Amino acid sequence: MNELVGLQGTVTNPTRGADGPGEVELPLMGVFIAYSDEALARGTAVVVYEEMGARRLRVAPIREVN
Repeated sequence: MNELVGLQGTVTNPTRGADGPGEVELPLMGVFIAYSDEALARGTAVVVYEEMGARRLRVAPIREVN
């Protein structure tokens, strides 16, 4: 496990932070159930930081650094 940690994807179904998961699509890997600390809108670029098993992931938004 942990082969998906560090991969980037896109939110396809909004996440709701503590209120529940959404979905993210990872290129060439498909769609996964995604949990996040904050609500993330559809189209948000994310990075996987934890695999939870059974196609469930924890993700964080990718923030631009200026």
